[in-house]
Amino acid sequence: MMESNDVIKLDFLDSINTNSAKVFIDHLKSSSMEKTDASCIWLNISSPGGDIDVAIELYNFLKQLDCRVITNNISVVNSAAIILYLAGSERYCDYTSTFYVHSVTKNYEAFLMLIG
Repeated sequence: MMESNDVIKLDFLDSINTNSAKVFIDHLKSSSMEKTDASCIWLNISSPGGDIDVAIELYNFLKQLDCRVITNNISVVNSAAIILYLAGSERYCDYTSTFYVHSVTKNYEAFLMLIG
């Protein structure tokens, strides 16, 4: 059983974008300085999704950490937030939690207009 000193508990309750990712990483850094003996991160997630590229960067960041990562869907994990959720080596969800999965889309119309 984990003791509270062994666990850094964090919440990600926002859309996934560069700003929310920076805030999350900064919060994780400050929490890890407060709990230097922590061997586990418990991450509660409720997010409508967001930028897929940033979600992949967060996934890679969490997978590189030298500790156990547990993710928990506390409400909704939609779209790109599923990638963040999958970073956990253990994954949980509340009874009433939901997931929304769809295909990845990019705005190629604007790109095609640029190249003519």
